Amino acid sequence: MAGRPFDPELYLRRAGELAVLDSLDDHQVREDAELVQTAASLVTVGALSEERAQEIVDEYTLALSLRGSGHFGLTWRRSIRPPRGAPEALDAPTVRSCRDPVDPSPGAPQVLYAAFYPDSTSVAITVEQTASRGTRHSPPASLGGLGNALTITDDQGTSRPALFAGHGNGSRFTGQLRTQGPLSASTAWIELDGDRTELADTVEPPPVAIEKLAERSPAVDYLWGCLSVGRHGFPVPTYGSHVLDAAIRTMVDAGALDPEAPELDRLRAVERAMAGEGEWDALPEPWASLMTGRSRHDGPSGIVPFGIVTSVDGTHISIEALRFHEGTMETHVVVSPDITHLWGPFSMQVRQSPIRWWAEDDRGNAYLGGPGSWGGGGTRGEGTIRYWPSLYPDATMLHLMPTGNRERAVITVELPTWSERR
Repeated sequence: MAGRPFDPELYLRRAGELAVLDSLDDHQVREDAELVQTAASLVTVGALSEERAQEIVDEYTLALSLRGSGHFGLTWRRSIRPPRGAPEALDAPTVRSCRDPVDPSPGAPQVLYAAFYPDSTSVAITVEQTASRGTRHSPPASLGGLGNALTITDDQGTSRPALFAGHGNGSRFTGQLRTQGPLSASTAWIELDGDRTELADTVEPPPVAIEKLAERSPAVDYLWGCLSVGRHGFPVPTYGSHVLDAAIRTMVDAGALDPEAPELDRLRAVERAMAGEGEWDALPEPWASLMTGRSRHDGPSGIVPFGIVTSVDGTHISIEALRFHEGTMETHVVVSPDITHLWGPFSMQVRQSPIRWWAEDDRGNAYLGGPGSWGGGGTRGEGTIRYWPSLYPDATMLHLMPTGNRERAVITVELPTWSERR
């Protein structure tokens, strides 16, 4: 009430009570999202500790699960929440492309490149099948089947079991085979269950620069993050404007945000454009460029392998390559600590992912990335970051820009000409 000091815990509990009261409504996803957004906003502006905010969110998640509502039961949700591990240093992989690649026999994996780490080897592969009994969730027998290992051998005679992780649609699977133990980085070839692939010379890593970002208020930075973190594919806001409004309303009520701040008009304009409403021309960059490129759907198919390691705001990041296929563009990354559990529309985590996956080409076109297939937990996670929209056809350089709150890395990757792509 007017005149009373702001009580952040009471404020969050009222949001929880509203979620419980509306738990039988068709828009339960909306109420869950607003509860988490309210909690995260209070943490962002320093009104409530992350630990206390998460405890309250968990309490109301339990109440929702007891009523048969919410996304999942709390017991399951807690069981899959990995402990937050301390970041560990990552090694830059030694990346080798293929020498004079040939098309494999039907159903056999085609090696795209190999990335050698001190403790393992990552082999990027793709499998095309003319007839498949698998599904997007079930890799074919040529990849060892679901949960089964293949054997990868180097020219030193070292053989290692390797498990597949990736994605597919029943006729095409793309992903990584990760060995349990290292292979020789100087090997002339590798064999996948007897099928040999010759390797080319080591790929030189691209230059990496760390840039400091201009300071802005934690509240404003968090609100922009709501539109750019954890996205993949067409960037439509997960729950609509009411979730962004919940964050703005919370920060205003907490006295941490001016309700007349001009930044709010820009935020709402971008949110409307991402939802397919409003004008694009007046949007701030990089959003105007991002939305202008939404009509690009086609693109090249090929691999640009490289191996780098960098660190952004304490999150260590290793990247192996850029992949292009029929309009899609993605990178394979390893991060420490793992931030997977902070992504996704069903996450009830108060903490926001610390990294935003931006990119920009040498023609001024922007791209926004989000997680694709992923695995990990605790100290390390690994998977793909898929970017949208499709690559601008005349681009000759791409700057990958994993971005934190205080700094960003700029990885400058030279793109080959179309005829050199494979």
